[in-house]
Amino acid sequence: MFRRILRGEEKGAVLDFLLMNCAAALWLCKKVTSLTDGVDLARRTIETSKVSALLDQYIKITNTCNN
Repeated sequence: MFRRILRGEEKGAVLDFLLMNCAAALWLCKKVTSLTDGVDLARRTIETSKVSALLDQYIKITNTCNN
């Protein structure tokens, strides 16, 4: 399901839950000044496929380490 969200294939409550969690993390790290700004930043980041690309890189690196 997580990958479906990152590819833009999942909408609704699951996406909203992920965006709110990302927003809270961004706000706690002082990367945004409000949860609304955090949701906006998280949504833009997911929509540009940056997160999906980073996840793919992470998977590739960790799979290489296991061999």
